[in-house]
Amino acid sequence: MYNHDMCSIASCITPSLDYEGEITREQVERFVYDIKDTDVDAFLCCPTMLRRALWYSEIDDHWKNEAESLEEPTFTHDWKYFEKIYYRFRNYMLKGGDPVRETYEACKQIGVDFFISYRMNDAHVLEQPSTPTIDSFWRDNPQYRIGDFAGSHPLVNNKKAALLQNYLLPEIRDHYYSLLEELVQLYDLDGIELDFMRSPCFFDPSFLTKGTQVMTEFVRSIRHMLNYYGKERGKYIHLCVRVPSTIDNCNKVGLDISQWDKEGLIDMVNISSDFHQTMELDIKGYRSALVNTKIFGEMQFAMASGITTEGFPLNRIVTENIYRTTAHSFLSQGVDGLSFFNFTFVRHHQFNEPRRSAYPGTEPPFEVLKGITSIKNLSNKDRHYFTRSGYGSLPAMNYAKVPLYIRDKNKYFKRATVRVECENTCRGIPVTVSLNGNILKEFESSGELFDPLTIEALPTIEKVRYFRLPLELINDDDDEYLFEISFNHLRKNIKIVGLEVALYK
Repeated sequence: MYNHDMCSIASCITPSLDYEGEITREQVERFVYDIKDTDVDAFLCCPTMLRRALWYSEIDDHWKNEAESLEEPTFTHDWKYFEKIYYRFRNYMLKGGDPVRETYEACKQIGVDFFISYRMNDAHVLEQPSTPTIDSFWRDNPQYRIGDFAGSHPLVNNKKAALLQNYLLPEIRDHYYSLLEELVQLYDLDGIELDFMRSPCFFDPSFLTKGTQVMTEFVRSIRHMLNYYGKERGKYIHLCVRVPSTIDNCNKVGLDISQWDKEGLIDMVNISSDFHQTMELDIKGYRSALVNTKIFGEMQFAMASGITTEGFPLNRIVTENIYRTTAHSFLSQGVDGLSFFNFTFVRHHQFNEPRRSAYPGTEPPFEVLKGITSIKNLSNKDRHYFTRSGYGSLPAMNYAKVPLYIRDKNKYFKRATVRVECENTCRGIPVTVSLNGNILKEFESSGELFDPLTIEALPTIEKVRYFRLPLELINDDDDEYLFEISFNHLRKNIKIVGLEVALYK
């Protein structure tokens, strides 16, 4: 499965368009033709510009009744990022462009299934309510928002959560149902993905029991709706859900995946780490909890974030080796398929922002999508395993136990390296790294383990340490390995944020 955020049409420089030209149908179709003749068989189209519909909707009639009357900000050089996206799209749509339909038709031309992936509570720029990428329904109905609540939300910042729409209210459930039904009526689609990761907060968490029941009833209503239209068309319409990286986190936000599976409401679960790539998806937990539902492991375009010296955000880009290694790991653990999110956002998409002039972007590694679903094809490749902060074992202060799933035979490799990354300077500080109790020998180095796609957000030399990994420690009969990292300094704490393992052919 391949997710397509349609904002990329307006923001990304491609071989079809730069910032001097206006959006064309060729640019819209480019993002579909990019994946022609790859392993991608389902194209997941996000039909919105953040929260703003990119089809001619009767429910959100912005393009018919509002768009033309909006006045562009006077000084284009002062436009905010999302204003630049909006006004490029507005020019296209007011001239008759229809990006969702054009994307749908391109998918049919190259023979891939067309899914709608709908963001079920998108939080982008809600703190700036005048932004034109925010839908009219959210803007005009503050009474339908979650509002302030006691305690803290398990997955979403409280301030952001308060601005999201409250699914305990029937008006919200009816609104999203109507939008999805309209899309089903407009397009002969093959499936819908309910993207519960944008954003995973649907009600005040103190109403968890009631909220869980409400969310199950909502998913049930979508399943019934798809069954109705599928029967009318003589086809089955699939229902996929994009959900947090662990079953436990699903339960914390009211997504009862096990019940949905038991009732046969869903066909596919897309296990997501949200924005950053990780190998710590709870595939084992999902596999044991679900009986009837296919499981997909999602991969992201970024594995870490950073900032320029001027404070502008950067992303460390996932490489071909990491994509292939992650795919091999997920498939070996029993997923039914793979999923890719934000794959094209390695292209320059910051409108020539001068603070990013040293980071021009690059074309995505589309070649990696060929053969990536084949264990056999992936077996004869270098490996680049990694674990980053935010999904389980890391970050950790001074001491960390980091489990890593490695399903490889040592006879296929000539050497191996381990790299530990810290948030602060760690050079010269005593450290011990071991694998399953075997202490690894440190050596001096300064480069990346494999060639990066770009130099964005790479760690600096004073924040990393390198260790030799004897290949005999990679046992053919094992697949779960435990690394231990221990820094020892009397007056300085070291925050451990990353572990990487490279196996070289």
